[in-house]
Amino acid sequence: KEFEKELMQSFPASEGWTSSCIPNKESKTLSDLEFSNDRYGSIVLDYSKNPKGKHILYLRFLLYSN
Repeated sequence: KEFEKELMQSFPASEGWTSSCIPNKESKTLSDLEFSNDRYGSIVLDYSKNPKGKHILYLRFLLYSN
């Protein structure tokens, strides 16, 4: 939740960013979080668990190229 709050402050709606929760197949309690901007692309906070049971949090940058 703390990291989510920091991301929302870093990518504000006033600069064209929209945020949405994406259902996570690996967790019923944690959704993935996506920030999108028509100009730059998307940033996704993605939770998963590896086969050994370790919790992993990915921060993915899916940026547009010009």
